[in-house]
Amino acid sequence: MKHFRLNILFLSIGVIGFGVLSGIFMAHDRIAWSIVALLAALICLSLVITLSRKVLHLTSAFVAALENNDRTMRFDAVSDEREIREMSQSMNRIMTIYQRNQLELETCKLYYDRVLRIMTHEMRNSITPVIALANDYSSHPEKYDTAMLSETMGVIGTQADGIKKFLDSYYNLTHLPEPQIKSIEADAFCNRIFTLVRLEEQQRGFIIPVCRFSVPVNMKIDIDADLMTQAVMNILRNALDAVAEVENPRIDISVSISDGIPFISITDNGPGIPDAMKSNLFQPFFSTKPGGSGIGLSLSRQIARLHGGDLTLSSIPQHGTCVIISFSR
Repeated sequence: MKHFRLNILFLSIGVIGFGVLSGIFMAHDRIAWSIVALLAALICLSLVITLSRKVLHLTSAFVAALENNDRTMRFDAVSDEREIREMSQSMNRIMTIYQRNQLELETCKLYYDRVLRIMTHEMRNSITPVIALANDYSSHPEKYDTAMLSETMGVIGTQADGIKKFLDSYYNLTHLPEPQIKSIEADAFCNRIFTLVRLEEQQRGFIIPVCRFSVPVNMKIDIDADLMTQAVMNILRNALDAVAEVENPRIDISVSISDGIPFISITDNGPGIPDAMKSNLFQPFFSTKPGGSGIGLSLSRQIARLHGGDLTLSSIPQHGTCVIISFSR
């Protein structure tokens, strides 16, 4: 309706102007051209004012949305003026990027808050016995004979070793190198994995090979072989743990491509993962295994994302688990 009224106004000005000019032209050409120039300037000024108001209104709304942290604000990209339409589209793109960045910041904050809480908890638990023993020895050195002192040193050493392992896990989680991507044969990569996982199987007492590989002929994949080996082996160790008590254990590893995206899938026939645990699986230092570091899945997902892909997990209780590692073409 606003655009309709504006068009009527311009049309009226044009009709009136034409009538006035028709009479004036007959009287004096110079006066007529002056009036033509004046009317043209008025029309241009009217258009500029209208456009400026729209730009000002749009900009004010955009700034207010950023100031109020309103991530839901969207700007109408439908307009008669191309510039306003393009400006609205650009603002919507900026709001989308802003929303995504804010979400990532909040996710990172929650992630590192959790890591800090876990680190504080683990460090306190590990250091408390050391402090207690040190204080006791300082207060009552006479009661520590050779055997008791040796035992005390053993406890302190065990606790210190636990602290070191925990800090090493944290270091590995936060200091992954940038991947050195190279194109390699998929079957050569799987042969490498087969050699490593066979050693794991033998150490765990599996007589018959549990892992079975499926690889397309002449397929190449662009990966950092060392990092991707680390990611896959983390998953396979979890899978071997899962099938340890299964009557006919089996783990299927396949390399394939779907919609132009290559991926590695690892499926086991273990007992699956309870629904209550699924939400915590990718949390750092969360482990369902005694003595587990709790960084395997987090580390593998980070490696997949460094390759431009992702790691997804699906599991059905009593039916097994499937992990898919995707990476860029």
